[in-house]
Amino acid sequence: VTAQYEQNNMPTLTVGNITAKAGDEIEIPVYITNNPGLVGMNFVLEYDDDVLLIDWVDPGSDNVFRGLSLQEPAKYKDGCRLIWYGSSLRAVKDGEAMLITVTIADDAPAGTYEFKFSGTDITDQDGNPVTLKYISGTVTITE
Repeated sequence: VTAQYEQNNMPTLTVGNITAKAGDEIEIPVYITNNPGLVGMNFVLEYDDDVLLIDWVDPGSDNVFRGLSLQEPAKYKDGCRLIWYGSSLRAVKDGEAMLITVTIADDAPAGTYEFKFSGTDITDQDGNPVTLKYISGTVTITE
């Protein structure tokens, strides 16, 4: 018997896992692997907005999406959209795509809360559609 493995080259967006306490301000990293050179993305964020309050989404000068523009939603809430667009990237690479700054509500009960992305209209720098795999992250609130 010989095991055979197939390499997974699917572009993947992964949300980091964080542990914190009620009232803390945290940064949730979001990573991309197998990046084909994305320049258009329409992401939907899903999270418990009674507990997790997004303050800011930072593409940062060192992050993978740094060459793109971000159209932020009027208000961050569960189901809001982040739209990224551009004509080209400075570099096609894997790594940290963005940091999401979140304040945990002062009265947040202890527990684990999912933070996830889904998306539509994902395109590469040649205008080709791209299918992304999404791996959710969690924010675990301790007492």
